[in-house]
Amino acid sequence: MSTDYKLLLALQDCDLRIIELERSKEEFPVKVTELEKAVADAAGTIENTQKRIEELTQEKKNVEEQVIDASIALEKSQERLNTIKTNKEYDAVHAEIETHKNIVATADKRIQKFTAEIETLQNALDEEKEAFEKISAENQPQIDDLKQKIATIDSSVADVVAEKEKLIPQIAKPYIRAYDHIRASRKKGKVISIISNADRNCTVCYQVVPPQLVNQIRKGTDIVYCQSCGSILILESSIAEDPPPEQV
Repeated sequence: MSTDYKLLLALQDCDLRIIELERSKEEFPVKVTELEKAVADAAGTIENTQKRIEELTQEKKNVEEQVIDASIALEKSQERLNTIKTNKEYDAVHAEIETHKNIVATADKRIQKFTAEIETLQNALDEEKEAFEKISAENQPQIDDLKQKIATIDSSVADVVAEKEKLIPQIAKPYIRAYDHIRASRKKGKVISIISNADRNCTVCYQVVPPQLVNQIRKGTDIVYCQSCGSILILESSIAEDPPPEQV
């Protein structure tokens, strides 16, 4: 009986590993998407900042060109003062001069504003690039590792299934039938509860196993089930008496 229980534990280990691998097929791609999104978002932030810097730089250039045009026009208007013959012309040229001066003054303020904003954005860009490098350095190895695992999950499942198929013929049929019956109704795959000699708690439902059941388990004549959850009960001491059987 001890041998059968040890084989059942090995069988349960296979089933638990298969469940974990199947769960990984769903969870790993989701995790990869999350990690890739974090990298993409960081890259997108950099791209947006760079785009805004380019826009402001172009606007600043346009205003600087306006200053050049206004300065040239101002210089020409000031030169015309020397050739004016009437008060009417004088007033008109002075109005032009004031207009050009206002354009230059307003444009200078805008240029200063653009310069300050570009500088602020450039500092932010440096920080964003640093953050991107950090996120990329942290996430990319995880992404590569998860993708590699995803690519091998099916083969890993096949390996565990082959391991499981080698175990089944070695286990007495009553134990297999009992195990399969319980296993069919449990999504988490845990069928066997190993009872410690110290606390006698079922490791599946955590209820205390009555002394009479513990005595039944010790006798080793029948399969004993937890009265609370129906798991197969095994005493920790009973599976530690001899080394596990060799698998073939």
